[in-house]
Amino acid sequence: MAPKEYGQSTTEVRKGYQLEPEKLDPYLLKNIPGFAVPVKVSQFKLGQSNPTYLLTDANGVRYVLRKKPAGALLSSTAHAVEREFRILKALGEKSNVPVPKVYTLCEDSSVIGTPFY
Repeated sequence: MAPKEYGQSTTEVRKGYQLEPEKLDPYLLKNIPGFAVPVKVSQFKLGQSNPTYLLTDANGVRYVLRKKPAGALLSSTAHAVEREFRILKALGEKSNVPVPKVYTLCEDSSVIGTPFY
């Protein structure tokens, strides 16, 4: 059995995986009620098939952001963050299955380069 903190370790955002706050912050402010800037961004050490980030807003509220990787993809279905979002949203709204709350799906690649939730 993995320790309780397994998968929770974060690090500075790795080179080539940076997010552009001048594009991301306005999107998050518009689409997540109560979201506050500035945002502290770190990257999870695991979950790199789809890069995964820990965002801590100015109020100390923590969010997880998962995005489709940039560049060539392994397959047309391996990096379907849009599908992940829709499944988590449906389970959270229509079942008793414990899942994290999802806030927004952005399919506009001009925000941070690839779709994310």
